Amino acid sequence: MLVERVDASEVEFKSKFKWRSEFHVELGIKEKFWLLVSNKAYMYLLAAAFFRFMGGYSLGYWAKNYFSGVYPDYENEFATAYFFILVLGGIPSELIGGYIGDKYEPTIPGIKGYLSAAGAFFASFFIVFTFILQTSFWWKMAFYYLEYLFAEVFFGPSYA
Repeated sequence: MLVERVDASEVEFKSKFKWRSEFHVELGIKEKFWLLVSNKAYMYLLAAAFFRFMGGYSLGYWAKNYFSGVYPDYENEFATAYFFILVLGGIPSELIGGYIGDKYEPTIPGIKGYLSAAGAFFASFFIVFTFILQTSFWWKMAFYYLEYLFAEVFFGPSYA
């Protein structure tokens, strides 16, 4: 007769969440919620995602107001430049991030997380260059392009 070794934490987990069979579990919404919020890594990831996306939404929403106020004569140019920034900065960044993540994941297991963190880190410098340094409109557009090129690198590894 074969005896399977069972980890004590597994038994505690199964009894806590009332497993109905060995291979299938049905958790109610309340149990699912507490399972997630009791996981420290999940909560850190949730907080990081909140700040990252709120930063991205803020940049996307307030950039038009900022550039309209600082460079009122460049409204049409901003619309065109922003289109090209999104298309030529965001899309290649996602593809590059996915490529790098897939290529190096076998040798560097945490590369997708490192790549996302490094992209956000380097993009933060270009955010400062875009909105704080007093330069010409086109320099600011170049910095804004580089911000998108670095910041959006997390999409590719996230989907890969």
